[in-house]
Amino acid sequence: MLPITPAGAISLFDLKFTQFVTLRVIPVLYTISLVVISIIGVVYFFGALIAGFAAFGEEDGGPVGVLLILTALVVVPLFWLIYVVFARVIFEFFLSIVRIADNTDPRHRRF
Repeated sequence: MLPITPAGAISLFDLKFTQFVTLRVIPVLYTISLVVISIIGVVYFFGALIAGFAAFGEEDGGPVGVLLILTALVVVPLFWLIYVVFARVIFEFFLSIVRIADNTDPRHRRF
């Protein structure tokens, strides 16, 4: 459910803020952040691999090459996972705040 639908577009210009757009925008923002984090991770992964193999061609570059290859194989996926979890936690935090605000709205009182 994207905010591009007619109902979503109308709620974007709701000056009284009676509807929350955040619930519809967060999945799109999370998807964009996953794509960006993954692209950056792939660039660093292949960059470290290429630099590691290139270091083997240099004089005394063997230890540096091994370190760069290990970085590509261990550190880059670990940081990718940490950033994905961090993004998920941040977006879930914002969603929980919006849902708390929605549930405490006096218009939704059942008693």
